[in-house]
Amino acid sequence: MLRGVAKDITRIPLVNLKSYVLKDDSGEITILTEADLPKTNEEISVKVRVESIAIIKGKSVGMTVMEVERR
Repeated sequence: MLRGVAKDITRIPLVNLKSYVLKDDSGEITILTEADLPKTNEEISVKVRVESIAIIKGKSVGMTVMEVERR
């Protein structure tokens, strides 16, 4: 479970893509979601699924972080 504050809320309607940046003391990570977007500066906890298009020579290519559950 990741915990932090939601920033940089983004919605691209033509491709139904929604994302936000989750920020905490250790840094920031961009999270994709199919759910309603959180409010800017809202403190949230999220369970995520990390996926890669491929792993080449031990390195992840095309990594995405998709929200599975939010509290």
